[in-house]
Amino acid sequence: MTGHCRIVLMFLLLLSICFPVQAFDYDLHGFLTASAGYHAGDDLYWMGYEGEELNLDYDSVLGLQLDTRLTNDMAFTGQLILSGLESYEPKMGWAYLSLNLNRSTTIRLGRSRSPTFLYSDNFEVGYTYPWVRPPDEVYWQIPTPYIDGVELLYRRPLEEYDLTLYAVAGTLEELAFGLPFKMKAASAYALVGYQDLQVRLSYSTVSM
Repeated sequence: MTGHCRIVLMFLLLLSICFPVQAFDYDLHGFLTASAGYHAGDDLYWMGYEGEELNLDYDSVLGLQLDTRLTNDMAFTGQLILSGLESYEPKMGWAYLSLNLNRSTTIRLGRSRSPTFLYSDNFEVGYTYPWVRPPDEVYWQIPTPYIDGVELLYRRPLEEYDLTLYAVAGTLEELAFGLPFKMKAASAYALVGYQDLQVRLSYSTVSM
């Protein structure tokens, strides 16, 4: 079990002590992407598929998510991910405490996916996007998809349009030569939606 999993379990234990079970609502649900791929070339490698062998792991993902409402304005979200690409080793996806400041503004503290691209936030949930997988050439440009920090989310309907503004700042962890090191990271985006059309402008920066 990874260090992040232990931290979240300890946090949930603390929540159970501070907030009795009858004091808040919770919802436990999950998602599953089951895949099978076969490469016809004996000596070729492409997107994780190698040789003439059936691969059941590369795009297979199992996720479990716990949503708890602690008060009317405070909630906790935790997400456990088991990916075939990483030998189904459990890892924490989301693990954050959220506070609604008003009807439009929410602040979050903890871990979430770096929202660099349109489907970054729900990358592991296969049925939310129109492809077998999001384009590797784009979505694998990010060295590590998770950021630990503070997020600010603002949503507001504007007549026929929906406006979303988001910003996050924190740290992300990556392995180099078998050793972990941390980098400072920040991301922001603006999203305008009209019926089935979405226009998104995003910015991300990472520094040592």
